[in-house]
Amino acid sequence: MSSLDSPPHEEVVLSESGNMFPAAVVWKVNLLIAFTIWIILMNGLLVLGLLKRKDRRNNTYNFHIINLAMTDFLFGCTVLPVKVDMFVNDEWNFGAEICQFWLMIDKLLTTVSILIVLVLVAEGSVDLAIPDLSPGSTLPLWAVLIAGPWIIGAAFIIPFFLLRADFSNIPDCRAQFSDLEFVIPLVTFIVPAAVVLCLALVIIIMLFLQRPPAAIIHSQERRKTVRQQTTASCVISVVFVLMWAPYGVTQFLSSLNLGSHPSFSLMLWVAYANSAITPLLWLILPDVRRGFRDMCCCCCYCCCRSSDPESMPRLDGSSMRVIENKYFVSGRLSNIQEHESQTFV
Repeated sequence: MSSLDSPPHEEVVLSESGNMFPAAVVWKVNLLIAFTIWIILMNGLLVLGLLKRKDRRNNTYNFHIINLAMTDFLFGCTVLPVKVDMFVNDEWNFGAEICQFWLMIDKLLTTVSILIVLVLVAEGSVDLAIPDLSPGSTLPLWAVLIAGPWIIGAAFIIPFFLLRADFSNIPDCRAQFSDLEFVIPLVTFIVPAAVVLCLALVIIIMLFLQRPPAAIIHSQERRKTVRQQTTASCVISVVFVLMWAPYGVTQFLSSLNLGSHPSFSLMLWVAYANSAITPLLWLILPDVRRGFRDMCCCCCYCCCRSSDPESMPRLDGSSMRVIENKYFVSGRLSNIQEHESQTFV
């Protein structure tokens, strides 16, 4: 064989365990590890930033943000590290039981995420139409809206995986549902995504073609807050559906034996990338921006407070009276001292 026919030399990297990996694979693995760390870090900062101050904890809308961020945080902690290991080894190495648990957690978190997005746009449309009748204004209903996606997702996914799934294909760690293969993508994505897009369209129409009557929203600040929150919900929901749509639709068509796409794995990673982009999209809201700034400036919080007028402590009426009395007394004392000095002269 001549030198022209010989295969090109491929650079390899020796791992600590003694395995040889192509340099291109090592580069992709490092990128995936950085991607996983980014998802965990950004969603963790988002949750801590919103929980740090009492006024943010009192905002019921922020708990929807925390709810969605927690699913992405758990996704980055449980699903993605195992996915990176599968990418490196090109097979499943953890046994059938862990495979079943991992697939169940993956699908559960995905289902809960889209249900939370559905709650966001549903509550946003109600807030925009009738703000005084907001679902989050009453504590019991608000608690149902927060816990509902988790309860509904667990009630459907866990029994379905435990009773109907077949995990005999261990090398690839894939669940097979025989004649009910289409049910999972239909119930966990197709139907909720269609409802989300319809509600998002309603929100867009209400935002740009209509304005709520001034009598409904008496406060200008309240009107601005409602529009900001509704706009954020609409953006988050549309981006979520668009990024998950290629994978969800392709999975649904494959379950009906209507063909598969060669870039199915790429579609999956595009869907996973939504967990990395969503924390940045929440920066539309001022509360989220201040929360991120508080967490990023925790080592120099005094500087951040001095540059942010809204982070200064708010004084109630009694505190203001104490300060006024203090300055009044000090002013009288200074006047008396000045008068005595003039008399003495």
